[in-house]
Amino acid sequence: MFKYNHYVPILKGKAGEFNALAQLYSKTRPFLTPMIDVPRIPLDKEGVHKKVIDIHLLHIARNIKNCWGNMNPIFIDLADINLSERTVDGDHPLNCIFKHLRRASIQAIPVAGTDRDDAYYKVIKEIIQKDKRGVCVRVLNDGEMDDVQELNNRLDELLQDLNVSRNNAHLLLDFKDIRNNDIEKVKRKVIRIIDELPGISDWQTLTVAASGYPESLPSSIVERDKTCMIERKEFILWESIINNAKLRRIPSFGDYGVVNPILLDTNLKSTKPNAKIRYTVAKDWLIVKGHNVREDPKQYHELAKRLFISKEYIGQQFSWGDNFIAKVAERSVGCGYLPKWVTVDTNHHLTFVSEQIANTALS
Repeated sequence: MFKYNHYVPILKGKAGEFNALAQLYSKTRPFLTPMIDVPRIPLDKEGVHKKVIDIHLLHIARNIKNCWGNMNPIFIDLADINLSERTVDGDHPLNCIFKHLRRASIQAIPVAGTDRDDAYYKVIKEIIQKDKRGVCVRVLNDGEMDDVQELNNRLDELLQDLNVSRNNAHLLLDFKDIRNNDIEKVKRKVIRIIDELPGISDWQTLTVAASGYPESLPSSIVERDKTCMIERKEFILWESIINNAKLRRIPSFGDYGVVNPILLDTNLKSTKPNAKIRYTVAKDWLIVKGHNVREDPKQYHELAKRLFISKEYIGQQFSWGDNFIAKVAERSVGCGYLPKWVTVDTNHHLTFVSEQIANTALS
C-alpha cells in the first residue's frame, strides 16, 4: 500500500485531531495514512460516563467520515476502549464502529495486537473477511520485541487465528514514549527485528512509530513566556534506521503528532493551563509558551506574532494551521481557544511531517 517514504500518524480520536485532519490540503492527504486511537468515553465531574458506547462510537465514526472521507485508507484501533463493554443490542464495540464506517464507505482497516481478547480477534476476523482490506498488527515495546523468535511465533499464531497472510497485513512496531530511551539502543533493537524476523519483506507495509514529546511542559522544560526547542527524537531515530544500508527492509515513519502517547483524560475546567503553540520544524518542536490562558485569553495574539516573525515560521501558504497563525499574529481573527490550537498545531505538524518524510532520500 505504501513504501518507506510514507507517514503514519497515530492520533487520539478527539476534536482537535479530527479537525486537523479535516483541514489538511488535498495535496497532502495521499502522503499519510492516519491511525485513530478511538478514545474512551469521556467522564463527567462525578466520574460517570457522559454517554453510552453506542452514541460514542457513532460520534467517532461520523467524525472520521467528516475529516477523512473515503478516498484514502485509515487504520482504526480500539485498544483504549473497555472491550468488555457491549452496545445496547449486545454488539462488540469494534463491530459496531465498523458497521458505521462501512455504511459511509470508509476505507477502514482494523488494528490488532497480540494482547487483545478472543472476542476482539473474532470480530477482526469477520471484518477482514467482509471488507477485504486486511489488518494492521500493532506490536508494543513492552517486552514483545525483546525475543525476535518469540515475536515471530506470536505473529504467526495471530495471523493464523485471523486467517490472513502477511502480504495482506501491515506491521507497526510501536515504541511509544522514547524520551528517556537511549536512541542508539532503540535503533539496534529495530534493526535486529528487521534483520532477524522471518518474512519481514512479505508484510504489506512496515512502520516504526515512537514519540519524544513530553507529557507536559513544566518550567523545567520551558519557562512561562519563553520559547524553546524540544528534540523530535522519533524522527532522529527513524532517520538513523533508514540510513543503515544493510537493512532487509526500510520502514515507514510513525509518530503521535504533537502529544505524548499517554494522553490523560484531563478535565480542562479543573486545570490552569498555560497558553502554548507547538510548531514542528526539521528535527525539533519550537515551543512558544505563554502563561495562564484563563487569566489572559488574548495572549495568543502575541504568541502567534512571536512565531510569525521568527526564522522558523515557514509561511502562511504552507498549511491551514500556518495561515491561522498568520491571521492571529496580524489580529485579523480572534485568538482562538485551547482545542483550536490543538487543531492548528496538529495540522501544521501533519503537513510538515508528510512533506518531510515524502522528501527523505536514502543516503
